[in-house]
Amino acid sequence: MIKKLLKALQMNGRRYVVDVRQSWSKYDKPCKVYIVNRMYTEEEYKLTFPHKYKKGKTFKQGQLYKKESEYSSTKQHEVLLFLVKTYKGGD
Repeated sequence: MIKKLLKALQMNGRRYVVDVRQSWSKYDKPCKVYIVNRMYTEEEYKLTFPHKYKKGKTFKQGQLYKKESEYSSTKQHEVLLFLVKTYKGGD
């Protein structure tokens, strides 16, 4: 379901990727952490993060997108709810 939402967001012009990493929980057990990243073009990045954008330093030659973390959770259903909210317009 998450992949379908990512594809739908891409068709609307917004690129998102979900990274899954393994980390240690507070109970000393391994757990998965889901991280939602948005892929910004250089123009979008310049408008969204003017304080971070520095011409020539932020984007390397030939780089199309810059990844910025938007949301993270250890629960997959929370990531799904975040993506649904983003798709409906609560960006």
